[in-house]
Amino acid sequence: SSIALTSSNVASATKLQTARTISIGGAVQGSAVFDGSSNISINTSSNHGVIRAYANFNGVSNYFRKNVGIASIENKGNGRYLVTLSNIAPDANYIVQATCSHARNDAGSVNLDPTFVQTVNQFRLKCNYGGDNTVGSFAPEFLNILITY
Repeated sequence: SSIALTSSNVASATKLQTARTISIGGAVQGSAVFDGSSNISINTSSNHGVIRAYANFNGVSNYFRKNVGIASIENKGNGRYLVTLSNIAPDANYIVQATCSHARNDAGSVNLDPTFVQTVNQFRLKCNYGGDNTVGSFAPEFLNILITY
């Protein structure tokens, strides 16, 4: 009888005796079966709660510094900004996270405008400031937005 050496066994192996499933999860998910006879590709699909769009917008000069997935941001005056998404969301209940800043010393805030009904591709933000005996709306130098669903 002959004894197989480790080097000869590896050189002659064409596939695993038992195929294995390789899976990935997290922000994306997917899997593929690997038996060693060829390379694999894992097709992935995204899970819920993934950032779908974001922007860094100058609300004073009205231009994008950086933008992915947002078709437009329109200055509607009085600190209001109409945001239109490039893609339609599955429903109108997506998450909007936004921050704003300006050169004043007052505290600035940005919130969804309650006078506007959010749709599957549009929402409106309202930027306000407030401090010692001052309050009002403003155009932010930095308006940062993240959309998640």
